[in-house]
Amino acid sequence: MIKQNPFFCTVILLVVAKITLAQDNVLYGERSPQMNVDAIFLDQEGSIYPDFFISNESLMKSKAKIHSWYSDHPSEFKEIAKQVNCPVETASTEHIQQLEDTLLKRSIRKIQGMKTSSSILNVLVHGYRKSFAQNEHDDLTSIESFTNLERKLDEGLGVHHPTLKIYWDASYDCCYSLDGKKNRIMFEEFEQAYHRADTIGISLKKLLNSVDYKQLNIVGHSLAAKVMQSCLYDKNGNGILCLSQARVNVCLIAPATTGIESWVNYKQRNYVIPEEDNLRIWMLYNEKDFALKKKDNHLEWFGPGALAYGATTLGCNYKHTLDKFEHYTKEHFAGSTFVFMNGTSLGKIHSQQYYLNSPFFLDLIDFIR
Repeated sequence: MIKQNPFFCTVILLVVAKITLAQDNVLYGERSPQMNVDAIFLDQEGSIYPDFFISNESLMKSKAKIHSWYSDHPSEFKEIAKQVNCPVETASTEHIQQLEDTLLKRSIRKIQGMKTSSSILNVLVHGYRKSFAQNEHDDLTSIESFTNLERKLDEGLGVHHPTLKIYWDASYDCCYSLDGKKNRIMFEEFEQAYHRADTIGISLKKLLNSVDYKQLNIVGHSLAAKVMQSCLYDKNGNGILCLSQARVNVCLIAPATTGIESWVNYKQRNYVIPEEDNLRIWMLYNEKDFALKKKDNHLEWFGPGALAYGATTLGCNYKHTLDKFEHYTKEHFAGSTFVFMNGTSLGKIHSQQYYLNSPFFLDLIDFIR
């Protein structure tokens, strides 16, 4: 049995970023330039952060939205546009979108520029409640989570593939406790991030759908599953091309999403799906995952349950949600690969790090190898 303290993990911060968080938003405007090399940063609306210093204080005054910040800072907007050769002069809605399109094209070129002879790209996506900075509660940051996951993938595969990190505003607050009022606020913040995830997934789709790699290995924990759903198929009928690379391996660790109802459009991807589906899904679920059950990890007496504040029924197999979905995939998604791993033996855990250190990580490696 792997034991876990649900409220904190003691870690050594590998990369220090002095970021002050306000409210529930996670802000990336003060990141170091070096972090832009292999990462994309998205705000709560899925807008791409420019390679430009934006103070957290000023960003919060613009409601933590990059496009609003542009409107509030026309001089800086013009400077950013000039830096990326975007021929606009004013921070009008049309010109802001033009800059966003330019940043998207530049980001795609950056991802393409990471390509090596293997033509394989690892893509990492984090979930809810990931601070970007060292915090007083010693919570594992998104930087550390990505560093650990990248290292584990390199060790498991025995080779380093270019690794793209996707940072997004998935909210952060601390910590769950016996204070019902405080917990309710955190559940409400989770619900906000839960709904943002769909928008983030669409942005991720636009970043990846045209890059020329023969294989993508996309790995995410918890709420990252909902991001990936919007990225991998046309979940809401927006008509955007999905990921048509020859092989797309997707590994969902403790997926914080729902079952059949959110996967019915799995075959709607706006490209011709080959007879042997290029998209392959691996899921690690845990019926005792207290965070997905939204219950305390001792007696399971307290908490709103898996259906409340954004349903997370799949990863904890709530009322056999995953069992029903597995049966559904066999009946409706013939030719597609779905692998379901039962990690209930790991006990009452949710932290990505505990899942990565379990024997099930070797199964993940075998799946994407």
